[in-house]
Amino acid sequence: MTPFEQYRKLTLQYPGSTPLIRVGDFYETFEEDAILVSRICGLKTVTMKPAGKPEIKMVGFPASCLEANLSRLVRVGIRVSVVEYQGN
Repeated sequence: MTPFEQYRKLTLQYPGSTPLIRVGDFYETFEEDAILVSRICGLKTVTMKPAGKPEIKMVGFPASCLEANLSRLVRVGIRVSVVEYQGN
């Protein structure tokens, strides 16, 4: 399972929650959540990961920044799921 596939699974299991998936030393989120997290946390780069067509929007930040970014998200009323990547 890729991080994006885990993201999709979590969004179906927990609607209304923004998954932050720890992949190594970073937390990542995708699609519309990537845009939302980027805007609220002041992250300037939303990248496009190839996953066939169309590409997937993704944003990430260092795990060391989790507390600050989580605080920003919760303060504006965003529900967040913080999870570890469950790769193959």
